[in-house]
Amino acid sequence: MLTGWLEHHRGILIWKCEDLTAEQLRRRAVPPSTLSLLGLVRHMAEVERAWFRQVFLGEDVPDLYVTPADEDADFNDVDRADPAEAFNAFDRECAASASTAPPATTERQ
Repeated sequence: MLTGWLEHHRGILIWKCEDLTAEQLRRRAVPPSTLSLLGLVRHMAEVERAWFRQVFLGEDVPDLYVTPADEDADFNDVDRADPAEAFNAFDRECAASASTAPPATTERQ
């Protein structure tokens, strides 16, 4: 169930970003918010890494975007961020998460 739920919501994020330009992905929702689709992709890559690799597996991997000086760097630094890099990071972290999470089943236990 968890795996299916995660895949569904990951897919919705990717779908919402499809066919958008880098400028559109960087556009903030409403000033002064730093929320943007590119920021969400970066944030979700960070979340995937943090929960699955750092917390569940105990891997000593650095954060992708967050720094001690800026805990919201995943959202704040989108003006100079590369969308292709962000989507690649998201894909990599989702793949790593998939290898960590138990496979989805349709049977009830």
